[in-house]
Amino acid sequence: MHEARSFTPSPSATARSPWLNRPQTRRKLAIYAGAALIGVLVVAWIDGGEEPIRTIVQPVEVSANTAVGGAD
Repeated sequence: MHEARSFTPSPSATARSPWLNRPQTRRKLAIYAGAALIGVLVVAWIDGGEEPIRTIVQPVEVSANTAVGGAD
C-alpha cells in the first residue's frame, strides 16, 4: 500500500524564524498582542468620547459693501 510520510519543514523555513515554530512562543505572542490591543482600546475609551457642543460667540465686523441690501 502507501508508506507513511512525515512532514518536515524545509530548512529555509526553520532558519528564518525558528522561535516562531514553538507553540509556547506563538501563544505568548498572541497574548501580548491581545493585551496591547485591549490596552489601546481602554486608553482610547477613557481619553476619547464626546465633548459637549459649545456655541462660538465672537464679534464680526461687517463693512458697508458686504452688508445685505447694500449699494449695488
